[in-house]
Parts: sequence; C-alpha cells; structure tokens
Amino acid sequence: MLERTKIMDKIIYSGIILLIDIAIFIMLIVAAMHTAWLWWAVVGQIIVSYGVFDWHMGIIHKFKAHHAAA
Repeated sequence: MLERTKIMDKIIYSGIILLIDIAIFIMLIVAAMHTAWLWWAVVGQIIVSYGVFDWHMGIIHKFKAHHAAA
C-alpha cells in the first residue's frame, strides 16, 4: 500500500511538471511569433516536452502494471 502511494505521488509530481512544461511551451510559441530566432527555442522545447511526457507516461504504466499485479 505504501509503494502504491509513492507511485501516485510520483504521478502527481510528474503531472505538475508536465503542465509547467506545456505552459512554457505555449509561452515560447507566443514569444516566437514576435522574435524569429526564438523558434529554435520552440524546437528545443518540443524535444524537452517529449522527454517529460515519456517520463510521465512511464510512471503511469508502472503504476498500472503494479496495480494489475496486486
């Protein structure tokens, strides 16, 4: 039970980080509409966002696998 709670906490924390990452991504797109060189930052943020999303989904899959085994 304690491990399940720890995994849920990780899901919540990674979800908050993912939401912050999406907010930064949107702000960069808006800023890049006014400054052309910021599009490179948007490309970099796409790569970072994919990594954060993959990390978040990995935690969720680990929780589902653990929950199904219990």
